[in-house]
Amino acid sequence: LRFLSWAGCQVQSPVNGEWPSLPPFDGVSSGVPLVLHDSGARAVVISPMGNYFVSGQKTSQGTIQCGIRGTVADLPAGFTHETAILGGQGINATMFAWGELLLGIGGKSRPELYSDYVLGHLGYWTDNGAYYYNINPNFSTAEDALKAVKEDFANRDIPVRYYQWDDWWMESDGDKGGMRSWVPWQRKFPSGFTDWLKEPLSLYAPMYSSKSDWVSTYRWKVDDTKYNTAIPLDSRFYVDMFKNGTAIGMKMFEQDFMCSIDGETLLTNSDVTSGAQWVAHMDAAAQATGTTLQWCMMNAAHALHSTMVKTMTNGRATEDNGRSNPKNIEPMGQTGLLYFSLGFFPSRDNVWTTAPDVEQPHCSGYCFEPNAAADNAA
Repeated sequence: LRFLSWAGCQVQSPVNGEWPSLPPFDGVSSGVPLVLHDSGARAVVISPMGNYFVSGQKTSQGTIQCGIRGTVADLPAGFTHETAILGGQGINATMFAWGELLLGIGGKSRPELYSDYVLGHLGYWTDNGAYYYNINPNFSTAEDALKAVKEDFANRDIPVRYYQWDDWWMESDGDKGGMRSWVPWQRKFPSGFTDWLKEPLSLYAPMYSSKSDWVSTYRWKVDDTKYNTAIPLDSRFYVDMFKNGTAIGMKMFEQDFMCSIDGETLLTNSDVTSGAQWVAHMDAAAQATGTTLQWCMMNAAHALHSTMVKTMTNGRATEDNGRSNPKNIEPMGQTGLLYFSLGFFPSRDNVWTTAPDVEQPHCSGYCFEPNAAADNAA
């Protein structure tokens, strides 16, 4: 008998081995779901059936413990929690049937690939590891650099149809300190939060600062113990945010640092409603504005909860592609199995199409793509 499970931020550390020699799953960043299978590919999947933000599966002395995490201070009267145990023939088939079960509970349909603008088109990304991530050599501003990139694509007849803006352009106290507003730094985008690129966009949020411009306008849950951070629990927040985003061309919204919010704060794990309420407001605003969602830096519990979020169509399945490890594409196989079972597509992160002998000016790390063929194929 063997086991398979998933661990780590980005769910990018699949774990497998002989039962019952289980690793120490902590019930938070590892152990959900747990797949048991024999040499004939008969399989059983064990996972929560709800309360995903606050439930887990922990291992101890060859046993698995399923339930509510100890970070939850109180359970309301009438609270219930269920665990799924689903068996079948074939690991892939059993995982897919398990995903259908959770999708049915959540009332979510599997997304059509080409009905999602970002999934259905070639895009240019500026995430950590990208050529123009937070630097713009030979240009005075990031705005000038992106305009030049757009012009170069047009000259080469490369059909890039949207642009992603990552964490480097908005006023913030850092990714974990959190964003203070969606107002661009003047030194990055002199034209401000306007449609100056005149192209569809994928826009981004890291964690949210409890010192932001928004705290006095909307209702927030605040945790100032480590990062002075917060999550919005006001339905108006994402409606207003996404209306502003779609006004300048936003097609997809990316929520990042979910595992940090889960593992390093008490924002979503100290009661049974806050995490679900947070992303429900995000989902409702996305539906109202015709936007889709990508989640990044998930734990597996977030992947399970996506079965309740109709507009979440894709999620990051690897680490940031800083090109320091050509093997960090490898988890996409097993992580892709988990994600597709749950009804969304795995995302690789940005990759370089540049030839291996082209280096990035002012690059302080690995300055070329060591795995270009495989990465671009994926």
